[in-house]
Amino acid sequence: MDHAQSGIEYFDDGAIRFIDKLGLTPMSGGSYPPIFRLAEFLPVIIVSDVVKEALAAHQITGFTFYRPEDFSL
Repeated sequence: MDHAQSGIEYFDDGAIRFIDKLGLTPMSGGSYPPIFRLAEFLPVIIVSDVVKEALAAHQITGFTFYRPEDFSL
């Protein structure tokens, strides 16, 4: 996660409370995997639109997708 490019609100204990904007640090090789976790906040799983569309196409349920600006705990 690129903290300089992100807009994140934190709880007093340092845990992420709200993500206004999520900036990602460029990866070597240039592209991100289609699904990964944020090292700084393991409960957040980032998925590509390809993964999201594949889950929907196969009617796999049990997931809730949030845009970064809509995510809060």
